[in-house]
Amino acid sequence: MDSSGAPSMPYAQPGGPKILGVSLTNNSIYATYTFPASVHYPDSYMNDIRFDLRSNITTSGAGLAYIVDSSDEGRPGFIMLDLGTGESWRRLTQHPSTLRVDGDVPSYQGNPFYQRTLGMPITTLREGLDGLQLPPDGETMYYSPLTSNYLYSIPTANLRDPSTDPLANLAAAANVSNHGQRGGNANGFEGDSNGLIYQLMPEHNAIYYYDPKDLQTHPYVRDPRIIWPDSATIAEDGYFYMNINQLPYQPMWNNGSDQRTFPGAVLRCRLPNNGTKITSLA
Repeated sequence: MDSSGAPSMPYAQPGGPKILGVSLTNNSIYATYTFPASVHYPDSYMNDIRFDLRSNITTSGAGLAYIVDSSDEGRPGFIMLDLGTGESWRRLTQHPSTLRVDGDVPSYQGNPFYQRTLGMPITTLREGLDGLQLPPDGETMYYSPLTSNYLYSIPTANLRDPSTDPLANLAAAANVSNHGQRGGNANGFEGDSNGLIYQLMPEHNAIYYYDPKDLQTHPYVRDPRIIWPDSATIAEDGYFYMNINQLPYQPMWNNGSDQRTFPGAVLRCRLPNNGTKITSLA
């Protein structure tokens, strides 16, 4: 907050934004990764993350982290991090598939939504690249911006290539696939052992999934209690767990008025076709 009480977001300094590895066995930090200014920009916003720990995808053998830079200010893209060397690089920065849809007005609970941030003019959501998910073979990355109705993918080989050759960026851009519209905006993603790509749909109080086998998006679950599903996880018990955070009703988006209903909730739903957690990539 600034001196007037309005939200303020200072630009990041090199060495500030970081990824930490925490051991749950002894409650200690075993790794700290920072990013150069050429990878994490001052206006970057690291958001969702996925890991591929296969030893054959990096020269270090320690695996890779895929991180979305959601950049509200318009420079979204993918950040890759070699978990062995700490080297990081970017791909698809400002590619059309990662950009926000300008002036997008979604509807939540039947009401058109405008962002009314305290101390700022009325605006619309500005978040670019958000949800991402790897299928069980780890060879494709599915993703989309928060404010887009389209689902995209790219071969992970194009993302995990750390080459500084400009052709690496051109090759990545040339290999993006557009899987068409899915029926609304989507926030977080998840995936199961059957290869289904789950997409959290805040406009519809629902979770959808994309099936790469028939190239279509399908309904999974819809419930009026699903008010802006954000984070989700699939557990080994065969259930899909979703966090209901009521984001459109937070004070920061409603001129300081807290319209949320407490307590919060975590809901779960059985996965179709005996799906379960992806415990390791093939």
